[in-house]
Amino acid sequence: MRISKLKISLLLTSSLVVSTPVLAETVEKIIVTGTRIGSLPEDKLGTAASVITNTQIETRQTIYVGDILRDVPSIAVNRTGGAGGATQVRMRGSEANHTLVLLDGVEINDPFQGEFDFAGFLAGDIERIEILRGSQSALYGSDAIGGVINIIPKRGAGELAINGMAEGGSFNSWTGASNLSFGTDVFDFFAGTSYHATSGTNNSRLGNEEDGASERSYFLNTGLQLSPNIELRGLLRSVITRAEGDPQDFDFLSPTQGFAIDGDDVTQTRALYGNVQLEASAFADKLQSKLAYSFADGTRRNYSFGGPAFFSEGHRDKVSFVSSYKFTTSEIHHNLTGALDWKNESYQNLPLAAPTPINDKRFLQNIGTVLSYDLEHGDFNTGVAVRHDQNEGFEHATTYRMQASYKWGDTRLRATAGSGIKNPNNFELFGFDPTSFIGNPGLKPEKSIGWDIGIDQYLLDRTVKLTATYFSATLEDEIFTDFLLYRVPGFTLH
Repeated sequence: MRISKLKISLLLTSSLVVSTPVLAETVEKIIVTGTRIGSLPEDKLGTAASVITNTQIETRQTIYVGDILRDVPSIAVNRTGGAGGATQVRMRGSEANHTLVLLDGVEINDPFQGEFDFAGFLAGDIERIEILRGSQSALYGSDAIGGVINIIPKRGAGELAINGMAEGGSFNSWTGASNLSFGTDVFDFFAGTSYHATSGTNNSRLGNEEDGASERSYFLNTGLQLSPNIELRGLLRSVITRAEGDPQDFDFLSPTQGFAIDGDDVTQTRALYGNVQLEASAFADKLQSKLAYSFADGTRRNYSFGGPAFFSEGHRDKVSFVSSYKFTTSEIHHNLTGALDWKNESYQNLPLAAPTPINDKRFLQNIGTVLSYDLEHGDFNTGVAVRHDQNEGFEHATTYRMQASYKWGDTRLRATAGSGIKNPNNFELFGFDPTSFIGNPGLKPEKSIGWDIGIDQYLLDRTVKLTATYFSATLEDEIFTDFLLYRVPGFTLH
């Protein structure tokens, strides 16, 4: 791999996005992802945003979260093969590893891949999904060039309740889910499990071997109100997947080059995410603070033609402290927020034979400092955020975001401008594949600059919302794979 020396345009032409009222509801939506702490009404945020509610998720009646996202404007979902295949989500034409994915604010992008694979993410315990488009690196750091997807899980509420479902269908497909829920003003508890399996179909279409998949997830979300102003929360989610597939023919001299060919490839993954946080408020909620520790752990086992092909594991630890203070002068409302993030990621190519130095565990450390200011005056809202990232092993970076919104009646104008970064991950820096890939320790972060303007129009007593957005973004120092040469017996192709 090497660093691109040229400026790469993500969007070569002007882009117009019009959202249909498929996801519209009459209830005003609240966005928690638009700030590092607290929440903000959607019509006071200059950033283009979408919210998928629980009602819409249940109406959609889909198994995978990735399939729900197919309905959202500016999002492209790609899946290799059938159910269980690797699933990437791209926003506004950016790469899949430019989309930051959060689980209730917890970063869950794979420490190995640098992106999130939606293949095994089942939708049974999801309450809502918030999507912010455009660069959000000034708030969240690396990986947020294209945008942020925050998947907010269910919480316990009301009397003790047990729910379950099961269904079966063609292709020997089975789905099941159950959960336990309870919640009061002092304590809430939600525990759930989901399962899906199918024998699938043949991905290659050149043979008769079926490529099936199975996914299991276990989830726990609980909270304790220690006092009227102090809350302790924790969540834990485990995902186990097994997906069968067919290899792609990379033989440049083969008549089937580029096609999937019949084989018994298998990918097995295990992921574990966790978070514990303490949130407190004071001075009639004018001062809000949150201290959180989260982790993400993932392992991947790839088998090809019955034998081991590639094994890896990655781990992330992250500690964050966020504090926000709200105050009013005359008729202007102010909100000043500061945040400090510490993150440590480790990665290792697991040896398939005797260990060598190339199998050593590698580490990356990052410290991010955030300062943001938001202002509200009547129907006008604006804000600016700046973040500085100190990176271990490559250059530091500073990013910014500016946003503004103005509404009158049922019409709203909004605009956003900002910069973003995508740090090279451990695999890009140090990883290897014995037959085809070696990392480059000299890589530096990818950089992006973008902007957008938009208009929101409500119709029919706000039961229909039409949205149009014009946006543009450029990417510099793109990280890509460079195929230096290809050798076959008797030939050397450069």
